[in-house]
Amino acid sequence: MGTSLRNARNVLVAGAFLCTSLSAAGFGLPSDAATAGPPPAGLAATKIATQPQAKAGTTGYNGKKWSSAILDLEIDGNSLIAGYGDWNANSDSYGGPNGRTGIVPLNLSTLAWGPITHTGTEANSLIRRINGHLYAPTTDPSLNGRGGYASNKSGTWAVYEPEPVASTAIHVFDIVGVGANELWMFGSTKNPADPSNPAGQATAWRSTDAGQTWSVAKNEGSTPAFGGRGYERYYWGAALGNKVFTQATRTSPATPLWSFDSAKSSWTSMPASAACPGFSSTQPNIAVFKAEAVCGTTATSITTGMPVFNGSTSRTVPWPAGERGAVDFYSDGTSFYILTLDRSGDGRQSIYRASTLNGSWTAMGSLPSNGQNYRTLAVKGNTAYVGTATADIFRAPLGG
Repeated sequence: MGTSLRNARNVLVAGAFLCTSLSAAGFGLPSDAATAGPPPAGLAATKIATQPQAKAGTTGYNGKKWSSAILDLEIDGNSLIAGYGDWNANSDSYGGPNGRTGIVPLNLSTLAWGPITHTGTEANSLIRRINGHLYAPTTDPSLNGRGGYASNKSGTWAVYEPEPVASTAIHVFDIVGVGANELWMFGSTKNPADPSNPAGQATAWRSTDAGQTWSVAKNEGSTPAFGGRGYERYYWGAALGNKVFTQATRTSPATPLWSFDSAKSSWTSMPASAACPGFSSTQPNIAVFKAEAVCGTTATSITTGMPVFNGSTSRTVPWPAGERGAVDFYSDGTSFYILTLDRSGDGRQSIYRASTLNGSWTAMGSLPSNGQNYRTLAVKGNTAYVGTATADIFRAPLGG
């Protein structure tokens, strides 16, 4: 259980990774936004479910109202998994004797919710697919759990709380895989220099035996301790080939972007300016598509393009004409999809698809106006699933 700087869904922003062509100040509407034509043709979106645990309850820690937002979506065969929770309000710790956060599969044929697997975290903010299985890190371990992750890697959903993660993690924000047996978790732990404080050290853990055993791979704090006021964290990791990338936020002095070469078992530093934006109010999230990383964050700045990194250089992919940013993205390995912000504040959000990240987008269609309520996206075949800020899930056929 901890305190977040922010608890919002991903919005792609400029400034990711190598910033030779990007800058934190490079925000603003695309030049053609004001003169672009009408949004794409409308999609026939239908509300198919409301996530019951996300909707349930009203008050958490210190009387804070719980968010009902769907934070992430992923598809597992014929089931849809929705991440939800509120780690500002500590809604699992104060959500009943067993908590309220967990994995609850939605059967896409019957539209019935299955049983809950409680995950012991204030929120399941992120769901990753690694080697054909799903993983959900324990973003903010609650009074009902410890550091680790939930996964269906054994064939059924279960919670894994391995040491030394379980007893030391304050947060586990991300989990990635390299090859068949290597797993990484990224988050934060207490700083041994000042153990009386609740947090203060960005920590990455590594397993080379498919999660059977774990060890600390890297940690970074501030000098003096808590120069970053306890928010020194690894919010993200990115696996590109045999290399893993990460960078700590809020360390003082600032720490670099790190690359770990699994083939050589060695770390290499890159300039601090080369990483995803380390703004104090953002939590970067990385998606990998065809050996490139796309960076999104929870910042709400409107941007001129989508930052993409290949492990050594970066570039900016323009948004579709008339669009000004994206709230979420989804990759099925073959295609990359974005769920856009509303166009110039008109409430119309759209879905686009790309087979290559070169600025060529295919408009799938616009969703019914919903006051910028759509937050997260998943795609199966020619069908999109969209989660909202109010725990609802919509289904929309995309066509060919």
